[in-house]
Amino acid sequence: MSVIESRKSSEVNFEKEVKLSAPITEPFTWEKLQDIIAAGEFTLFGRSKEMLDKYKAWRNRVTLLFETTTDHIANAVFAWELVQNETGLFKVVYPNAQRNRYVFRPNSFPYHVEDGIFHYVLWAENGVLSKEAIEHELSVQIPGHPYLYFVNPPERQTIPRLKHCHVFWKSLEKRTPRAKIEVCVDSVASAKSAIEGGAHRLELCSALSEGGLTPSFGLAKSVIRHSTVPVFALIRPRGGDFLYTDDEVEVMCEDIRMLDKAGVDGFVIGALKRDGTVAVCVVKKLMAECGDKPVVFHRAFDMSRDPMEALEVISSLGIKRILTSGCASSCMEGIPLLAKLVSAAHKYNITVMPGGGISEDNVAEIVDKTGASEIHCSARAVFKSNMLFRRQDVHMSSIVVKCDSEFETKLASSDRVRAIISSLDN
Repeated sequence: MSVIESRKSSEVNFEKEVKLSAPITEPFTWEKLQDIIAAGEFTLFGRSKEMLDKYKAWRNRVTLLFETTTDHIANAVFAWELVQNETGLFKVVYPNAQRNRYVFRPNSFPYHVEDGIFHYVLWAENGVLSKEAIEHELSVQIPGHPYLYFVNPPERQTIPRLKHCHVFWKSLEKRTPRAKIEVCVDSVASAKSAIEGGAHRLELCSALSEGGLTPSFGLAKSVIRHSTVPVFALIRPRGGDFLYTDDEVEVMCEDIRMLDKAGVDGFVIGALKRDGTVAVCVVKKLMAECGDKPVVFHRAFDMSRDPMEALEVISSLGIKRILTSGCASSCMEGIPLLAKLVSAAHKYNITVMPGGGISEDNVAEIVDKTGASEIHCSARAVFKSNMLFRRQDVHMSSIVVKCDSEFETKLASSDRVRAIISSLDN
């Protein structure tokens, strides 16, 4: 038997062997989909009459143009090259090397489901479609969205060479989140991971090890280029306290001008006087440079002498959000004051956003006990360096560190962001 004949014989002729379901008049609800998949009664799935007619017409065209259905799908989904055989029909050229690609795309002829439910297909180019592979791909493609999936049994697989599963999922865009998640990032890699994990907004900085400093123009441009969520830039010229000299204020003003040109969506600022009160004149000068873009008052707030007084002053300046740990080393320790601040903030039309030591283990408790509608976290994990040669006797920091730390990087983890969101949802 030739390769072509073998390949054709391995495919089910869906015209004769896979009986199409009758048109469905009532769309499937989410609950009905769950019941059918749980029972394994996949023959109950079907399309509306209009969609069924379109599917039949497509099937007839495929028969006229392509040697097999596999040839058409392999070209349409994976872009495998097509050639014509002696009969004039098209067939694909199988790649020499196996490629480990998955393609997640809408079903061109979806089953009849309710509005708000999407019918997609996950295709596996290498033919491996394990439960683990499916759930990993879906966690990347539709993070945080509820989904259902099934793989047809062999007798109903019209294209067995190209393994695939049917996926139903619901968008959460219309759902009001329990709390919005802002993730603090200091690299492009962290920004991408935070967005992939479901972050609603980014606070962009550099040197998180210093508590965060002003990001560079280049970093801001790169992150904005990749971001699908708002990016707020931290304006902090150095570590240490928040009492700034005239020169440092001018540096911050210039940074705001440059980062505004980079395209950031807002700014995170803050300054104090020697006595621990808000440096109103400095903040006003920085806000003037920010123009119409929204402004957040950062954790200089936590170093103020009277947080309730600072809340009133900051709100009077037109600032709409304050980042705070509740004047404590972490939000868990600051819960009593955070709850008081969140309650008082309604009076001043300002949002109090807890930030400091928030993780998937404590976020639900913090939100429950404070009533916060937004939270701030870094959601970082340690990633090992890819360096092969490692000099262990030289350190880039004056701080005494363990020998491997020069070859480790802390980056935002998409898995941790998802875990934080999941903790809130649950």
